[in-house]
Amino acid sequence: MLEFWDGKCVFCLRVAGVLRRSGYILLQHAPGGFILPGGRVEFLEHTRSALSREMWEELGVHIEIGRLLWIVENVFDHGGIHVHQFLTIYEVEANEEIATQKTQAERMHWWPIEEVHSMVLFPEFLRTSIGELPEAVEHVCIE
Repeated sequence: MLEFWDGKCVFCLRVAGVLRRSGYILLQHAPGGFILPGGRVEFLEHTRSALSREMWEELGVHIEIGRLLWIVENVFDHGGIHVHQFLTIYEVEANEEIATQKTQAERMHWWPIEEVHSMVLFPEFLRTSIGELPEAVEHVCIE
């Protein structure tokens, strides 16, 4: 995975997908809340390739990657570690059924989009932005 650690802080590159279907969105359990499904980018891997790989590893489905929605620079503390995360979020579609009973997918659940605003979702801006996706790529900085 593409990650740099200097003993006090970590920098990582993560990619995620917005997968919506019939008024629901697929979210992944994370410590303290939920995140969009995805994962870390490997060295020499493009973000689109990483998202395809992560969705296959976690859900066992091939996805179609749509447009880039957000570029997020996210700075936060996680368990006493300062994290600088660079996150790219794409719109995605899956033509296959997603079997949430699979081992990796047990952490994945479909949630009604209208309930997302009251959930603990990281990064937080998604709670109010996920209902209506941006028409153009948005750059978001979070400190």
